[in-house]
Amino acid sequence: MAGKLTNVKNTLVLIICLVLVFLMVSAGNYRGNACPSNEKGHLFSLTYGKNQTFLLHKKLIIHKNNYPLMDVKTDIQNKIRMYLPDDIARRHFVAGCNQHQIPVDGRIDFIENFPSKFVNPRNIEIWLPEAYDPSKKYAVIYAHDGQMLYDKTKSWNGEAWDIDDVAGEMMRTGKIKDLIVVGIWNDGANRFRDYFPQNPFESLSETEKAFIQQKLQESFRIEGDFSPNSDHYLKFIVQELKPWIDTHYSTLKDPANTIILGSSMGGLISFYAITQYPEVFGRAVCMSTHWPGIFGLENNPVPDAFLNYTDAHLSKLDNHKVFFDLGDQGLDSLYTGTQQKIDQLLIKHGFNESNWQTFYAAGETHTETSWNKRLPAALKFILN
Repeated sequence: MAGKLTNVKNTLVLIICLVLVFLMVSAGNYRGNACPSNEKGHLFSLTYGKNQTFLLHKKLIIHKNNYPLMDVKTDIQNKIRMYLPDDIARRHFVAGCNQHQIPVDGRIDFIENFPSKFVNPRNIEIWLPEAYDPSKKYAVIYAHDGQMLYDKTKSWNGEAWDIDDVAGEMMRTGKIKDLIVVGIWNDGANRFRDYFPQNPFESLSETEKAFIQQKLQESFRIEGDFSPNSDHYLKFIVQELKPWIDTHYSTLKDPANTIILGSSMGGLISFYAITQYPEVFGRAVCMSTHWPGIFGLENNPVPDAFLNYTDAHLSKLDNHKVFFDLGDQGLDSLYTGTQQKIDQLLIKHGFNESNWQTFYAAGETHTETSWNKRLPAALKFILN
């Protein structure tokens, strides 16, 4: 009897939450959409007007088969986030998850489900500046989490790097060389597998690997067993995507004009890429690099694994440039200690202000808005 009452209660709460969402959507007092976030379902994010009056628990989790069916959170910015199962999200809320972004500056060529023998197909969005001229040659930025680069109206959280605005303006004013941006969409459910550097992970003991797997499962970043697929992800970029880009666009193909860029886990895979393929990538932008790999530092073997990897591989970098940065709020507050040790390793291996920069941004946090603020400094350093 108690079980039936619980199921009825959960169903009623789900219906109430959905009705609230529909009411806000109908009133036009919202912002956001639902896009894939993990194997469990979708993350729905919206912002409601300050005059909306209704009650929601601070955190409400309805469980089904031992995982959250819906996770509703509110915060001081009037934002609601919900995890919804695929069928509900796709039927009612998905808007723009597989639609290309609309740039403010320049144009975007959208390649849907670019095929690969190494990773799952994924969308590619190539940004071209307004004055793109096939008779000229352009540097190329390969950027991870491509669906977050250009258009905040199509992103899951209403934020974007706005790299098209920043790069376009900097090119017009002569602050950086001409470039194009290749936005590589992440694979949603497999993002952590694609972006977690494989070599450092494989250096861990079996006990340590099991610990990392457990922590990623607890944070709903993975389902089932975990092993990185980042070596294959980099093969996809180097052996399949880059040759296609160089064939179809007017590019400078040398390492000095081939940049790899990302934030958080994208920062990790960018640094891994330049050390694994120094003959391909001559520049790396690693913003808010997620050195812990998971979401805590206690008993975490990952930072030391990355330090050991870095010490062993920095000698491969000769005429290369690397830009790091981080804030001190939110997730970024976990990065300072490891980043300072990375800085010392760079000094040990002969890096100086001409080929390396780490920017510590006080008061900044782990968001696309924060990365947008620091993007001009990163591009100016890397592209000059």
